[in-house]
Amino acid sequence: MAAVLLLTMTACRGDDGGAEPEADDGGFPAAGPAAGSTTPGLIVGQQSVDGRLGDVVVAVDPATGETTDVPVAAIGLASGVAAGPGRVFYVSGATNVLVDLTTATVEDLGLSSEEYLPTIARLTGGVGDRYAVLTASSGAGAVLVDLTTAEVTDLTDQLADGLYVTGELRPDEAVALIGGQDVSYAVPTADPAAVAPVGDGFGQLLGDGGSVVLTAPGGASVIDLASDESRTLTDTMTGAVPVGDLVLLQTSETEAALVDPASGDTLQTLSLGADASSPVRADDAVLLSTDANQDWQLIDGTDGTVTPLPDLAGYLEQPSPTGEGRWVVFRATDQGRPVVGVDTGDGGVQPIAALPAGERFTSIAAMAPDGPWMVAATDSSSPDGTAVTRGRLINLDTGVTVDLGPRFQGAAFSPDGQQVAWSSGDAAELQVAPVEDLRAAALVATGIVVPIWLPA
Repeated sequence: MAAVLLLTMTACRGDDGGAEPEADDGGFPAAGPAAGSTTPGLIVGQQSVDGRLGDVVVAVDPATGETTDVPVAAIGLASGVAAGPGRVFYVSGATNVLVDLTTATVEDLGLSSEEYLPTIARLTGGVGDRYAVLTASSGAGAVLVDLTTAEVTDLTDQLADGLYVTGELRPDEAVALIGGQDVSYAVPTADPAAVAPVGDGFGQLLGDGGSVVLTAPGGASVIDLASDESRTLTDTMTGAVPVGDLVLLQTSETEAALVDPASGDTLQTLSLGADASSPVRADDAVLLSTDANQDWQLIDGTDGTVTPLPDLAGYLEQPSPTGEGRWVVFRATDQGRPVVGVDTGDGGVQPIAALPAGERFTSIAAMAPDGPWMVAATDSSSPDGTAVTRGRLINLDTGVTVDLGPRFQGAAFSPDGQQVAWSSGDAAELQVAPVEDLRAAALVATGIVVPIWLPA
């Protein structure tokens, strides 16, 4: 079986929904800058009483410790998704709700949580600060949600019959893209009734979101949303992945090429084995093992270089909660080798300090939006045989880990990446500290689990 590149990639986070750039000839606005807030806002979590989740969302001001309680029925654990200043998506029972912490109100969006799950959309770039675009788990439809008004626009009737896989927002949130197996659509978020087909094939936003890469059995092309100009990249391929402003094309069963879509030039070629990995996205770079996780390559979408990473041979990606960031963490396929962090900016591979005997990494709880910081969850067995979960703050630049204590129950970083909040202990104590100095930690609330740190 020949290798096939997995197409679906993570999009970057949107901004504050500011003024849209004017459109050119194509009817869609030209891409504008994303300028999201980095000022620390509220920390939001679920209420925990005596180790049991309550049907309450709690907002905590990290500066004052002041709390606001918002009752919500039957919240599922770890189902919250940040949705802009003061707002959180939650799966509540059988439906999705938008919780506004500034007004202490809850809006039922009328979307089945089985059909529309915002946590999945977050991983494909579908939830921003002002808008969210969600595709149905069945692939049979899509909706656009205005997060400032809780208005839901069902786009399904405007889509041709077929399967729709991903919804992503351009960084300026002026346009949403719905990627379908057979045809893809662009939606101007200010006027969702003006949804229009981009072209045949599976669509993915390229670079700043001004263009869309379309892939279909007959080839790949790039469509400029503002001018409608189309440029064919290849008429024989089986996969494509945006890498910054460039495109990684699978040009045959055994070869991939890094192409500049503006000029059509091939910058690099790679030979693919039958067991090539799915591409791992990180900012404007992609990590790809061309043969069974043995020959990892760092593909840079800024300068078009391909750098072999021999120290990653035998490693698998450890998925992060957001799929975003400059650092990517990998776990060895063989026991006894350290977990490592990869800096996709320079290709550095940094081993993470060994855990105490009997303790092992289980998952990544949070990745800082800026800076080399991560919180990982670990577990071990106590003398009586019960499992003990701990949190570890890790500096991916140095590999140094710092213990956050037992009974770890979630973590989040401030929007500027300078502070970390975590919940631990029997009382679910929520503490906040500068990432550089955990000794300065302050207890801001108790009974809070699975924290989310919202922008201001």
